[in-house]
Amino acid sequence: MVTISRNQVLSDRGLRLVKYAKIAATLALAISIGFLVVAVPYLFVFQVSLVDSFIVDSFIVDNFIKEYVLPEAASFDFSLVTRLLGVFLLSCSDFLGIVGFYYARKLLVGYGKGEVFTMRAAKTISRIGWIVVSIAIVSPLTNLLGVSIFGMLATPSSLIISVKLENTDVYAIVFGLLIVVIGHVMYEAVRISDENREIV
Repeated sequence: MVTISRNQVLSDRGLRLVKYAKIAATLALAISIGFLVVAVPYLFVFQVSLVDSFIVDSFIVDNFIKEYVLPEAASFDFSLVTRLLGVFLLSCSDFLGIVGFYYARKLLVGYGKGEVFTMRAAKTISRIGWIVVSIAIVSPLTNLLGVSIFGMLATPSSLIISVKLENTDVYAIVFGLLIVVIGHVMYEAVRISDENREIV
């Protein structure tokens, strides 16, 4: 792997942008992890464990039941299993976002060290692209599963199927795949460049 000095690759303006972006990614990652450290124990100890489950129940109703099921869903009886399932479905996109923040920070840290045109950077760019695509796919998929499962539990006599695909999901899929392609092209360019250096 060839690492080019950052002074040869990035201008002062580029280095400043990398610095600010790295700070933003670090803050986003720290806030997200901090939220999980505080929120997850709270949810499992006080909410999911039935001690005070109003918040979890409200989230599940608002996201998966309220818009699709008749008022009889108000008497829906939540259990530990259904609460765990609801928390899992509501958290999938957030966990992917945290993974995305991690790889974004990893990429920017490498840029700050001058690791710009490297195979590692190219692979990280591709991973970020796949994460963007995954979030765009997982979000409507978890909504579909949540509405179908909790709709059936609330009204056993009916099957509710709702595919909620927003314009932003389509944009994310397209631009995420574009990021994947850019990462792949960059990887091949670095690989060919390294092979040429070995030949010379």
